[in-house]
Amino acid sequence: MRSERLSGWLQSLRVYAEPPVARMLLLGFAAGLPLLLVLGTLSYRLREAGIDRTTIGFRAGSGSRTASSGRGHRSSTSCRSRS
Repeated sequence: MRSERLSGWLQSLRVYAEPPVARMLLLGFAAGLPLLLVLGTLSYRLREAGIDRTTIGFRAGSGSRTASSGRGHRSSTSCRSRS
């Protein structure tokens, strides 16, 4: 019974050894690694500066809502003085 289970697991894992699947796994890892390194470094530097990540998240969220609604952004015509 146990050898049948082990055989089933090995058979299901064998698909990851195929070249196209292995390439996609490698590319996926390579694409995610820089993001992990950048975010880890940024998080470390924010902690060292005494800035909480929740503060950054709140400010980014409020800024994106303002930008998407059109508020907070003035076009060049609305900045001109009307004389």
